[in-house]
Amino acid sequence: MPSCARNVALGRFAPIAGHRRKRATLRVLNANGAKSQEQDASRDSVRKMYVPDSGKKIVYGMFQEDVQVPRAPDGSEQTLDQYLEISKDARSELRKKAAEELVVIDQAERDRRVLLGSIGLGVALVVDIALVVNKAGFFPRLLSYFPLAFGLSFFAAGKAGMCQLAQGGMWDIDGTGFREIEDEDLAKRIQEKFRNFSIILPVVAVSLTLAFASIPLE
Repeated sequence: MPSCARNVALGRFAPIAGHRRKRATLRVLNANGAKSQEQDASRDSVRKMYVPDSGKKIVYGMFQEDVQVPRAPDGSEQTLDQYLEISKDARSELRKKAAEELVVIDQAERDRRVLLGSIGLGVALVVDIALVVNKAGFFPRLLSYFPLAFGLSFFAAGKAGMCQLAQGGMWDIDGTGFREIEDEDLAKRIQEKFRNFSIILPVVAVSLTLAFASIPLE
């Protein structure tokens, strides 16, 4: 094709290509905007459930209770604010460690979840043994998913130090209640870890259940 004709053809298609690029850019921006709105909605929902600086902490992953303020070194009672002031150095070290490990709950709550998860996994094992002994079919054995998912979710959450607080940009890593993660970059990295955790866990539970249900018993 002569260069002048090629230039004319390119000139005709240039507006079309530019329009397509603009539409593609708008689609990306709209998708990012929708994702941001969804994340903001999830964040607000979590913060309504777990109110920051409310003097509450999470227990066994399902309950909330008032923060128990320890007595002062001289044995006298103290307020939560007084305790926060005198323990700021120790709590700073805990926050630093939590930031390195990307966790949002303290060791006491992690231990509680591991314990609850271990019980759930034990129940799942008993259920599986009963199903095998009775030579249950494929579909009845799918019921083993429920105790397995329960136990696995709590056990894994305890080991990973993860819970819904991450989705709300909060943590409770020193036992003083729900606190906002002030470092936005850290909050985003923790939220990303929680999203991956929330995706992988059900996949593992479903895969293990299907594998168990598919084992031939005859």
